[in-house]
Amino acid sequence: MIGKNYYRLKSVDFDGYSEYFNVVVADYSGDKSFLISPNPSEGSAIDFVLNFSADENSVIVIYDSHGTVIGFASPIQNQNIITFSNPSNPLKSGLYYAKMTSKNFTRVEKFIVR
Repeated sequence: MIGKNYYRLKSVDFDGYSEYFNVVVADYSGDKSFLISPNPSEGSAIDFVLNFSADENSVIVIYDSHGTVIGFASPIQNQNIITFSNPSNPLKSGLYYAKMTSKNFTRVEKFIVR
């Protein structure tokens, strides 16, 4: 995630002994990204992963290869994984596009459904 990230390492030996280490802070200031996982997918659940916090006006629009809108996913503020899920009616096999739009970010990514 962009901003301050806190990590704490836990080591576990084969005999079950565990040890925690001190918390470290990493301040990441890279470019914003929008990824789709899994890709390719089976079409019933697709995760859209952001490395930044979405704002209240953010939206993800899913298009088929002909440009027809298939669905929407609305990110929740301060959430970086958004799941598009429709297990009773999964997406059909083919090529799709997901367009993420927020206040200061727009990106289109391709994904495949098997």
